[in-house]
Amino acid sequence: MPQEKRALMNCPEVLPALVDILFKDSNPDAQEEAVWALANLSHDEQANRKIAELPGAVAGLVRLLAKADSPSRQEQAARALANLTCLPENDRYILLPDGTSTDVLTSIVALLTRHKGGHSGMQMWALKGLQNLAATFHQDAWTARAAACAALLAQLLAGPAASEVLEAAARGLGNLAIPRANKLPVADARRPGR
Repeated sequence: MPQEKRALMNCPEVLPALVDILFKDSNPDAQEEAVWALANLSHDEQANRKIAELPGAVAGLVRLLAKADSPSRQEQAARALANLTCLPENDRYILLPDGTSTDVLTSIVALLTRHKGGHSGMQMWALKGLQNLAATFHQDAWTARAAACAALLAQLLAGPAASEVLEAAARGLGNLAIPRANKLPVADARRPGR
């Protein structure tokens, strides 16, 4: 872990403060900076675990996916969630974060549906999260929505999109097609030095 991230992670107040800002709509600039910081921190495996297990973190990121007034916040929330979905041990926080009915998968599908043919960075991160969910979710939780996800991914392949979005959509369909035991996350949290 780089020295800067280590310093932040050694301060126990940092992550809760950043998560708290995700729910403060009265200051969208601070909210954008907070989600950007969480997305950057989530690239580190140790920080990734701490963010996922922090009460409100996943729910706050999912909440920002729905904020159509800021594609930048949506993209950073999608990036953070894509990173959090890399670690299978985070499933317990992602399936039903904070014990609520908040659902990462439904939110990612809704985001992709609203932005078909649009913002490729946002689509790319949302698709990476979707690919990881296809690879790591428990089969019973995934099967319930596989048909809707497959239809959306097929629509993305058929429509105008950046080449990396098309590639990610095709990979997502590939993840749906293989047995769970053979699936691997496609977007890994970045390690120092990469």
